[in-house]
Formats: sequence, structure tokens, C-alpha cells
Amino acid sequence: APMVKDAPSVLIRFQLTNESVLDLTDLVVVVSLIRTVEEDDTMTRSIVAGPVGIRITSVLQAGYSFNYEFRLRNISVDCGCVPRILVTHAREAVPTTQALMAN
Repeated sequence: APMVKDAPSVLIRFQLTNESVLDLTDLVVVVSLIRTVEEDDTMTRSIVAGPVGIRITSVLQAGYSFNYEFRLRNISVDCGCVPRILVTHAREAVPTTQALMAN
């Protein structure tokens, strides 16, 4: 990613797809940037950035997806890091009375 105010940065992009048969809402996605170091047959992981929580209140319909991206400053792209993206919460979107009456 390009420099931001003379500081290195990385751009994290991901796509979240609703593979269920239910419409979902109130999703919470947690993103961290993880560095893995291997020494003497031991693997150590450390969090370089995050966790960053993203709350989505829109309805993500079954079979649909959304793309999301954000930039982290003061982290070099050559840090050897990988993003860890976890959906920690979601609930079924219940149709409103207005939506039911429209059908």
C-alpha cells in the first residue's frame, strides 16, 4: 500500500459471504494482523495490529457477500504478517411487519 503521511501502511481487503440459507444482521468481524516466527522447531505467533472490531448492522442476505477494506498505518508490507479475520457474532435478520405486508 502507498505511504500515508510518510509512514508505511498495509491495506487489508476481504470478502465476507453469507453461505447460510438465512439473512443475517448484527455481524461482528474481528481483524488482527499476525506475525508468525519459527525458531528452533517452535512456532510463535504475535499480534502486530488489532484486534479491530467491525460491527455491521445492515442485512447480509443469504448467498450475498460484501467487500471490505481498511488501511493500517506504521506497518510495512514486508512485516511477514497475515490477517486473521473472525466472525464472532451474527444473528438471523427477522423481517419487519412492513416487509411482510409488502409481499
